Amino acid sequence: MSDQFIYGIQPDNRLSWFKHLGAANGSFSWLGPNDVGFGWSFKHVFGGGDGIIYAIENVVEATTANGHFVPASGGRLLWFRHTGQPDGTFRWEGPKTVGTGWGGLQHVFYGGNGIIYAVEPFVAGHLQANFSQPAGPGHSGNTFIPDSGGHLLWYRHLGREDGSFRWEGAKIVGNRWDGFERLFAGGNGIIYGIERFVAGHFAISSTHSANPLKSGNNFIPASGGKLRWYRHLGMQNGSFKWEGPKIVGSGWSGFLHAFSGGDGIIYLVEPFVEARINITGKGTPASGGHLRWYHHLGINDGTFKWEGPKPVGNGWHGMKELFTGNIGVTRIPVPAPERFCGFPDPPRGAGIHTNAYTLKDRPRKLSLTWTTAASLPNVNLQQVITRAFAVWSNAVPALKFTFVNKMPADIQITVQSFPGTSKIGNTLGDGSQIAFDTVTNWAASNPLPAGTTSLLAVAIHEIGHAIGLLHNISDATVMSPFNRNNETLFTEDINAARALYSWQPQRQLTDRGSDCGPALCACAGVMAMAWKGIGADDQIYYSTSTDGINWTAQKPIPGIGTSDSPSLAWDGTRLWMAWTGVPGDTSLYYATTTNPFAWPDNPGIHIDGVGSSNGPSIAMVPGPMLTWKGIGKQSDVFFSTYNFNSRHWEPQQHIDRIGSSDRPALIADAGGGLPLMVWKGIEGDSNLFAANKTNFWNDQQMVYWNIPGNGGAGIIDTRSPGSSCGPGITSDGFRVFLAWRGAGDDSGIWFTQRALDQIGGENFVEWSSQGKVPGVGTSHRPAVAIFGDTLYMAWKGIKGDTGIWMTRLGFSTDFNH
Repeated sequence: MSDQFIYGIQPDNRLSWFKHLGAANGSFSWLGPNDVGFGWSFKHVFGGGDGIIYAIENVVEATTANGHFVPASGGRLLWFRHTGQPDGTFRWEGPKTVGTGWGGLQHVFYGGNGIIYAVEPFVAGHLQANFSQPAGPGHSGNTFIPDSGGHLLWYRHLGREDGSFRWEGAKIVGNRWDGFERLFAGGNGIIYGIERFVAGHFAISSTHSANPLKSGNNFIPASGGKLRWYRHLGMQNGSFKWEGPKIVGSGWSGFLHAFSGGDGIIYLVEPFVEARINITGKGTPASGGHLRWYHHLGINDGTFKWEGPKPVGNGWHGMKELFTGNIGVTRIPVPAPERFCGFPDPPRGAGIHTNAYTLKDRPRKLSLTWTTAASLPNVNLQQVITRAFAVWSNAVPALKFTFVNKMPADIQITVQSFPGTSKIGNTLGDGSQIAFDTVTNWAASNPLPAGTTSLLAVAIHEIGHAIGLLHNISDATVMSPFNRNNETLFTEDINAARALYSWQPQRQLTDRGSDCGPALCACAGVMAMAWKGIGADDQIYYSTSTDGINWTAQKPIPGIGTSDSPSLAWDGTRLWMAWTGVPGDTSLYYATTTNPFAWPDNPGIHIDGVGSSNGPSIAMVPGPMLTWKGIGKQSDVFFSTYNFNSRHWEPQQHIDRIGSSDRPALIADAGGGLPLMVWKGIEGDSNLFAANKTNFWNDQQMVYWNIPGNGGAGIIDTRSPGSSCGPGITSDGFRVFLAWRGAGDDSGIWFTQRALDQIGGENFVEWSSQGKVPGVGTSHRPAVAIFGDTLYMAWKGIKGDTGIWMTRLGFSTDFNH
């Protein structure tokens, strides 16, 4: 842990340099202050690491003086390099102008590696009067301007090293970050935010407005002041990918300054209280103004673990600004096990690439041959490799492996040495050859003699590559890039391989058709399907199956109709259906039945005060909940829960800071059962986003997955899906399965799963890399349901094809693999 360079701007605009020699343990040991600059009168100043300091000029508004118009000025971003930082001497490079228009931004701070974050000011929604119409805010000619701003912006200063005007960004990486009192970076993608404090107060009822203490008024307790921890997983490329927030502290509001020097060190300056003498003549001495030192021991995982606080300075309250010079030069070490496999990394960059589910773009053979003429000391190579292939064929019954005595074969097993590397195994990118190291001290399998490596474990891993799998980020998987002598396939290994080889050929249900994707729902011992008719046929049709293959004849549900797909959900006793009205009717309706094999006549019940241009989604989370987008081009998203006492849906609630051009998908999240909503972005935004609901809907996060790299490279990339429609969603209680149509002209159907992984010894819930269902396509949203231990998928055909198609995938539900 390095010494901390700290800069402070004095009341007379002197820039002072300090070096905290006690940064490692919070001791009161310093060099300085040294005056290293004068005239530092700026709107905001922050450190950029390596002696670089950024300053934002004060903004001077446009005015008229002596009859002459004086334009607005200021707001430039200036770059300085304090070349005298190591010893606190008055030596500088700059200033240089590296940006304009920065005066209107809030919470501007440096995140390391050239990355600068800033928050746009938030503007609340308001009515804008149309003066061509009669006065009055309620007049229909007035325009409502929705909420705007509050975004967290990401910039990369490409000219950071030489102070040149070169940038990447701005990119929006977060929404509604305006609610913080202070924001600062902790290095390595970590961002801390101190919530604004709101004092306790009475919410005055209109019937008791004269007296706030009347019992009819509600007391709202104090809130805010918590310290939130975030990790920006998309820091390197400005993508909307996050871990957190996590609450790591409380009572952090009201401090005069707050900043981090990296390595988990955070400094705060207490408010100063002047000495006072009360009316009795008793004096109260001055207090506060101390510089406090904290060490966040939980910086790597966002846990509530701390050392401190310790007072490390006095009289720091007079500083106009305080900032560190260390962010950008400190790094949080992340130890990595030794690399053991030479399989090539996937390509970097944005877009759809090969990934852990779709490595092989060539046709996948279900029957593969293999051969070997090689040998290794102390082990029977052919016997061990035979066992390794059996591990995969037992887990993925569709795969068959056959030994042949000579080439040609689909997979050749060889041996070779890998001098100068830590590789003990290697698979060619096309899967045609697997090689094992001749220098490694091999044993056949566990239990292992001291100093040996399991050939069976490494062979299982390399065969995984040969059949089409990349490395998996989870520690527990066989496909982890680091050898742990693991000879047992984990659920994720099995499901990834089955996703490549075990989808059943698509088949058309020839007695039915729709111009929208159907709905699927598993109802105990029966599978239900509902769909809208074709074109002008707005009836809702229904069918059931007891095996997921054979379906009853379609029947229209009497007395109801829709312009979009209905939605189905099972609560253990009753089947629920929700839908939007026929064309021209944007109302929402619902119905229930205790008999999944048939619906009663005219079951539709109108839901008051709500509407959507798309069908809603319904799910049990654990009780019934509806979610939907607004009417027409309105992208707002709403939700409502069912009240069993009143037998009505509660008034709709708006979900802040999100939007969609299609209906969102809703499910009870795996594990905790909290509502999980996944949706496509607004018009023009093909990204998929997700959010859980606790007491409120948490901040949205983009659906994404990590791509691990070789050795110490760690995570080399993150990828995310794209869709032109809302997704389909289902869960078996252990994982959430998501399916969607591709973006733009991509009519393929893609999928991912969300489940628990262990990474670096810590538990994380994350999305797997996407896979593509082979040989199928759709022009609308697909539907998915888990029935028994099998995943079923249904969809309408591509553009011009109104047929309804199905496939299924058997996957592992045994989390003890």
